Amino acid sequence: HPSVEAINEEIFKGVRHVALAHGLEAVLDLYHPGPNGPPPLPRMLSDDSVDGVLVRSGGDLGLIQRLCHQRKAILVGGVCEDPTLPQVLEDNAAGIRMAIDYLAELGHRVIGFVGGPQDRWFNRLCLASYRGELERRGFPAEGSLVKVHPSATASPER
Repeated sequence: HPSVEAINEEIFKGVRHVALAHGLEAVLDLYHPGPNGPPPLPRMLSDDSVDGVLVRSGGDLGLIQRLCHQRKAILVGGVCEDPTLPQVLEDNAAGIRMAIDYLAELGHRVIGFVGGPQDRWFNRLCLASYRGELERRGFPAEGSLVKVHPSATASPER
């Protein structure tokens, strides 16, 4: 999706900037598994020519573990329920609170939620944050105000 690619591009621009400031080289390699399963690991990972890796992933735990196997690795912005992998996550709970604060300041009291599939930890956290913030304010949190997509591959309804 184009908006995801734009976010990834900004993340890696920041990584490259910080790396250069510390005399390090940052190499970007886009790794997309195809319909027939994952391709071989990028050469720089299979020949161990890099000693650390930042991974931005959509949540495929098996792929994340292959990319991070026996090397210093940090997951950036993705979500992985493997507590053994260091991760840098955005604070979407705070973002949801800020969005509801803003809408409440404008006078809104009935606020809906559209989210991703609940089989992913990240999406469950966002929905729980939404419901918690509405409850804290005494706003209605009816089921009809919530639309959650059933799976990661489902197309959003319009």
